Amino acid sequence: MPASRKHFYRILSILSALLLASSAILYSGAAAPAETAGGSADSIPVSVTYQSVDTNALRSWTFTYSDAFFSGPASEYSHDRARISLGLAISAFRNRWLPLGEHQTEGVRFLEALGFQDIRPEGYDTEPTADSISTILGRKEIGGVTLIALGICGSGYTNEWMSNLLVGNEQRHTGFDRSAAIVEQRIRDYLADTEISGPVRLWLSGFSRAAAVSNITAADMTDSGLFEEVYNISFATPRTTRDSGDHPNIFNIIGKNDPVPMIPLADWGYVRYGTDLYTPSQEADSRYAVAAGIASEQAELINGKPFRNNPDMNDQLRTVLDFLLAVMPESADYERDLQQGVIDAWANKADGGFMDGILDALEHLLNEAPEDRAAQLEEMISYLDDIASDYLSGSNGQIEAGSWDPTVSLADNIMHEHNPEVYLEWMFSFDDPEDLFTENTAYLRFTVSGDVVVAVCGENGLVGTNLTKPEDLPAALKSALMEIPADPGKEFHEIRQGTQTTVILPRDEIYLITVYSNKFQEISYGGAAFDPAVSVKGALGPIHTLQAEKGSISYLLINDSTLDDALNLDEDANETLTTWDSAFPYSPGILVRLEKSNYFHLTLVDLFSLVFLFVLCLGALLTISVILASIRLIRRRSRAERATVAFHSVTALLLFLLEETVYWSVPGYPVIKGILKGLISLTILILALKGIRRGGVPESSMIVLSLLIRIPADILMSANLLWGILCHTAAVLVLCACLVRKKQPALKQILIWLILWAIVAVGIWFFRDSGNDLFVPAVFCGGASLALLVLAFPEQGGIRRGSIVFFTSMLMLMCHHVFPAVTGLRFLGLAVYYIGEIIFAVTVWGGKRSDKTRPEKPLLTGE
Repeated sequence: MPASRKHFYRILSILSALLLASSAILYSGAAAPAETAGGSADSIPVSVTYQSVDTNALRSWTFTYSDAFFSGPASEYSHDRARISLGLAISAFRNRWLPLGEHQTEGVRFLEALGFQDIRPEGYDTEPTADSISTILGRKEIGGVTLIALGICGSGYTNEWMSNLLVGNEQRHTGFDRSAAIVEQRIRDYLADTEISGPVRLWLSGFSRAAAVSNITAADMTDSGLFEEVYNISFATPRTTRDSGDHPNIFNIIGKNDPVPMIPLADWGYVRYGTDLYTPSQEADSRYAVAAGIASEQAELINGKPFRNNPDMNDQLRTVLDFLLAVMPESADYERDLQQGVIDAWANKADGGFMDGILDALEHLLNEAPEDRAAQLEEMISYLDDIASDYLSGSNGQIEAGSWDPTVSLADNIMHEHNPEVYLEWMFSFDDPEDLFTENTAYLRFTVSGDVVVAVCGENGLVGTNLTKPEDLPAALKSALMEIPADPGKEFHEIRQGTQTTVILPRDEIYLITVYSNKFQEISYGGAAFDPAVSVKGALGPIHTLQAEKGSISYLLINDSTLDDALNLDEDANETLTTWDSAFPYSPGILVRLEKSNYFHLTLVDLFSLVFLFVLCLGALLTISVILASIRLIRRRSRAERATVAFHSVTALLLFLLEETVYWSVPGYPVIKGILKGLISLTILILALKGIRRGGVPESSMIVLSLLIRIPADILMSANLLWGILCHTAAVLVLCACLVRKKQPALKQILIWLILWAIVAVGIWFFRDSGNDLFVPAVFCGGASLALLVLAFPEQGGIRRGSIVFFTSMLMLMCHHVFPAVTGLRFLGLAVYYIGEIIFAVTVWGGKRSDKTRPEKPLLTGE
């Protein structure tokens, strides 16, 4: 399949990361009805039904409401108020399992059950647009005070998602601010229409995108003076503003590794109004194991599964955002280079233009970015290729570790920290907020390379080792640790990659890392500190190496000093050689390379890759044999014939070199590349037409028709990949029809074709990209090419040779998309493709051989 745009499949990989960094996506889970803790004498239990994103099943959870939750000051956090606020946020989700006019049903029922009146849903009865937002308002009299409840839709809003992409470069996130203005006007209209008198209080909440709108609305309503109190507790809140001011009545409950609250990036200057409260994370909390154990009991009630988290995926998402920051260091860069292109692409998705629009926007970014940013983008693409391979093959042992759930969708696995059920699990696992919320958000990733045993000790004992069997701990290391007992309630996450060990340690306690060398070797070690609440970037510490004797033990004391000091082995400081110091230019690519320096693992995708390359090598050998045979055949022609073939071949070669020059020097001009490709095929077509004039062979007209169709096919491949593939498929089918007319295929040929086509379809499936809509045409193109190969094998001469060469070129060009980093693979694939065209064109010259020519024997009779 000829290439159309530079890095086509790799650009598709980056698309998912850009959408991730720009949106606040909802993932909901499953629960059986259950009673909740807390409440008071006048408490009201009310269940909220929502749709599971992975099974589409309807599940529910029961919340408890009391008027007393809204009697105290809004500036004092109330856990009961927070829980019912989460219920309000979930109830406001669009009920997309119901008809359009009933999307507000659950929110209305929720407020009615709490005793609210004059309930006014707005926006639910129409399909969402870029400028719309859905809300539910209601009011309730509580002891002479009117409480207005406002739920904002944070799920099922489809096209409203475009406002998430509209970051802008102002004080506030432009898309969120525009939506907040709509909500605020609805509040004012509601106050005017209901003619409320006396003191009024406002209670509002939201999840994800709705949390961002709720955050801005709460700040503005607090500053407006319209309300006696404004109660706002929202969940998974993205950043909204560059100037938070003083709003102690606003609370944002956030998962420390939830990627959505990380955007817009803090590095662009964005923060949130109010106070951020963080739920525990394995990376940042030393006592996470205890907290997760409690949350797991609640998770069984909510969705019937144990509580889980995925620190590997969390770090990969943070690294993707880190790469994006390197490409777009300011929000102005995003606004200028990418924002409008992504918005336009989303707006045109209904017309099939989404992918083209995304490709145009990203190709522009890749081609127009300064050299340093383009290099970061290339690194990011390679990184995405790596992690895509990991998760397509289910590698890293994450399924066995319980951090990856193969029964749910890919999106729910990747964005698990943003799942509202995770917030439900945390919020209902602890009655005391001091047991739930933790302040530390920083952690350290420490990496040791070498054949070593790594043991981590906490303040109260041994936390763990990198050994599969702890009883295999060397005697010398046991003695050095003085038989330290296990530190209850603590654990650390470690990643083994070949002879490299990476451990993740929270920066809330002191840790002792002990490194035992299994042999005489050079050991390298170092680390990077992260704080996702402050920045997606890491702080790279010095990287050291030392020569270690077999059985030597080294110690590192972590978190008792600055990062630079902590990453020196106290005992071996004099023998430690600094290879990088802290002044080394920071980039996410450096961190990735440091942790992957000793990394190799064979995945299912790797296995397919090896088989694919093996087939490619066989095809290359066949191609060389075919070319040599064709050269021998041309030598039998007359001198004039050889001169004609040479002239057109050299002309095609010069045009091909010119096209490649354009491809590598000015890749942003696909029309020019397409025209040059068309000229190459036109030159070869003229050669075939001259062959017809000289007599030709019986198949001449069909071969010429096939070559004629390849001219628009080559032009379209650089402008519209889908139509280019369809044209190429048509050209191959013309040749197939020619061979079928000549001789019907035998049953053996049909069976061979079906088996090979199934193998190709499976191969293309495993190498497809998320969101790629070209799988079906690619399979048909591969099937047609295989049919030509099978039909042509029993034939003699140029038809057989040309078919082999064509199929080999298709393999090489497909490999180029799968392995874009392999230099020259695309160039060789196109060169072989045009050689195949020339072989077909020369075939049309017919049987004008010299008298010395002897008929060829078929390679495979098929009789």
